[in-house]
Amino acid sequence: MRRTHPLAVLALAAAALTGIATTPATADATAAVHLDLFSEHNQTGDSQSVDIPATEGCTRVDPSFKAYSAYNHSGRFNAALYTTDDCNGEPVEVVGKFKKPNFPRRHDVASISFVE
Repeated sequence: MRRTHPLAVLALAAAALTGIATTPATADATAAVHLDLFSEHNQTGDSQSVDIPATEGCTRVDPSFKAYSAYNHSGRFNAALYTTDDCNGEPVEVVGKFKKPNFPRRHDVASISFVE
């Protein structure tokens, strides 16, 4: 019969006590994905985080945020930024998946459409 090394037993016990997930997929599935808007270039200055929904759709930014750069943490959705509160009209910027762009000018972002 094969015996488990005592250090392995201690490591498993420590992981159980500290709540460390033993399956990485579980930890990733529960992590909140979001888009960060920043008031200055290079993802600096004041910031506002917007949760990305599980399905495509328009999310209102309330209050609106004057953004000069952004960071899209999603690998699933592109984010179209609008100055209207209902994603109508043309987007002022589109932030691609996992992208961190600077904008040529500051935009008063009032809503974001998340699309695949």
